[in-house]
Amino acid sequence: MAHFFKVYNYLHAIKTLHYPTLESIKDELHFKSIPLSRSSFFEIKNHIADRYGIEIELDKSNNTYHISKESENNLAEFLSLAGIIHRGELVKSVFDTKSELREKIFFEDVGKVKGVEHLEAVLDAIIMKQKISIEYKKYGSEETKKLRNMEPHFLKEHNGRFYIISYIPWGDNVITNAIDSRLVSVTKENEFFDPKPDELFHEYKHVVGLNYNQAKDEYEIYEPIEVLFEVSNYQLPYLTDLPLHATQKPTGKSSISNQGKADERTWYEYSLTVYPNYELMQKFLSMGREVIVKSPKPFVNDLVRHLDWMRERYGK
Repeated sequence: MAHFFKVYNYLHAIKTLHYPTLESIKDELHFKSIPLSRSSFFEIKNHIADRYGIEIELDKSNNTYHISKESENNLAEFLSLAGIIHRGELVKSVFDTKSELREKIFFEDVGKVKGVEHLEAVLDAIIMKQKISIEYKKYGSEETKKLRNMEPHFLKEHNGRFYIISYIPWGDNVITNAIDSRLVSVTKENEFFDPKPDELFHEYKHVVGLNYNQAKDEYEIYEPIEVLFEVSNYQLPYLTDLPLHATQKPTGKSSISNQGKADERTWYEYSLTVYPNYELMQKFLSMGREVIVKSPKPFVNDLVRHLDWMRERYGK
């Protein structure tokens, strides 16, 4: 993982330095105690292009380097990955010491940070396309189960917890494992794998959480569908800062309710393209009266049923 952080600092220097020349990039990394020779500069440049699809271009008019515009999306993905690794390293440093820093952080759910010591090994295996073995326990059980020959392809974050999404050749299927207190150990095997097509994992990209089967079993929705909803001006800043899903986008439509009254609200319409499920419903319910879910109908009907059940229980 040390090489990963060398790549990160290399890209960070090119991205942030004014007129980054070969010498100024070397000086910047040297300041961070990262040695960089002329030959290693070009080795890393080629490695970044091959591994991460990030092209570094030379402006011959002034001998400065920059990241190509075509690589901006790949750079954003790489920086997000670096952020995940940094988060794991930070949490580890806090819990590995009895420093004052630990006393300055209030964890509402300590369970969400358990298991982060395995994050680095999992990410390294995903990047290197390296098979892993894990030891895993179910909640409420002391029995440890070992899974071997796993091909980790993706990490998914949900509610502050990360999940490993792996292809299992011996079962010819995809499984998920949470990186939390249930994950006892992660071991990288001395064997590599060829990545499977993205289509094999597309359900996990189009669902809040992991349960995409609910949409199929309960709503008879077999592909990601547009979920339309409106949020009030009170909820809007939180929604834009913390989107419900990567597919969230505004439709451009808005309306006003109770105009001129104390509870006047402006409503803004948004859409998601997902498999609707209970995890998404929980997020909508947490917004209270500041959200109106409009479609798809089977999901809206289920949401109304849950509200009726809640009203009935509180009425007793």
